[in-house]
Amino acid sequence: MKVSRPILSICIPTFNRASLLRSALWSLVPQVHQVGDQVEVIVSDNCSTDETSEVVRWAQQYVSIRYHRNSTNVGSAANYFILTDELARGEFGWLLGDDDLIRENAVTCVLDAIQTNPTIDYIFVNHSYELITEREKKGDLVTGADFPKLGDLLCYETQNHVVLRWEEIVRFSRTPALFTSIVSSVFRLSRWKVESAKIKLDRDDSFRSLENTFPHLCTVARMMIGKPAVYLGYPYVILFVGGQNWFGDWPTMLFVHVLKIADLFAELAADKQLVACYRNTLFEHSAWQFRQLIFYPTPLSRDIFSLRRLVARYWNMPTFRKMCWVAIKLQLSESWIGSLERAILK
Repeated sequence: MKVSRPILSICIPTFNRASLLRSALWSLVPQVHQVGDQVEVIVSDNCSTDETSEVVRWAQQYVSIRYHRNSTNVGSAANYFILTDELARGEFGWLLGDDDLIRENAVTCVLDAIQTNPTIDYIFVNHSYELITEREKKGDLVTGADFPKLGDLLCYETQNHVVLRWEEIVRFSRTPALFTSIVSSVFRLSRWKVESAKIKLDRDDSFRSLENTFPHLCTVARMMIGKPAVYLGYPYVILFVGGQNWFGDWPTMLFVHVLKIADLFAELAADKQLVACYRNTLFEHSAWQFRQLIFYPTPLSRDIFSLRRLVARYWNMPTFRKMCWVAIKLQLSESWIGSLERAILK
């Protein structure tokens, strides 16, 4: 059946990761072919210098893909908004990473959720984590079928249902990375564009502000706090960990920007218990990252992180104090083991 506009725009920002993009597109090909013009696929190339354009042309043999190339590298955050605000023609948008895979039936399940819930503006898609392997780095074709066993889940709740308030999804996860990945959000583009227009990006301020680090989350939070959302609990996306060029600065992002996400929720009048739940989740599951941040600082952490301000604000929270002691014990344990190993080797 011919449709006047796509129901769903799958938007893929990319930069110099042709080997990973190849598998990401291949995981989409059969599913997009199955649903026809209900779905469009758009790739926005942020002025890559590798074989990105050749990889897209290869995938275009099998399914229609719109390819856009920026004349200069505009930054990852701005590239998201070029896709969603300028290029996408669908009723809904779904940002996917250039290194992410989707599992079988992901596209049809998202379409069903859209059509079954016509008044809801947002669909949350759960995902599982996998460590990136040499196969992916080399550009070997891999699909969701190559990962039959589910890895660690972003959210432990695997049943599909509607939540009365978007922020209630906080209760379904034990990881502070909740909402930070672009792949979890399918959103009505007309609502998205109203809020994305308010985001102020600075090309030279990458990872130094909440809006530059998680612009998609800032947009979604402003459009969805207090509103109903569809929750898809099955991990239809496989998110690879370890291939991101910013991965070494994740501890800094956690204790600077992710904590600010809780502040943003509070400013937008989210339930106070859910805001506290989000902060506690971070403190309960980030002792290792906190230890990395304190004992092995990076240039970014030296620039934007203040231990004094963090302690002054959160020391009254038991979960924060416990995290501090665990981080210190981890460091002392490693130092003791290292000293013992050196003594044995002498």
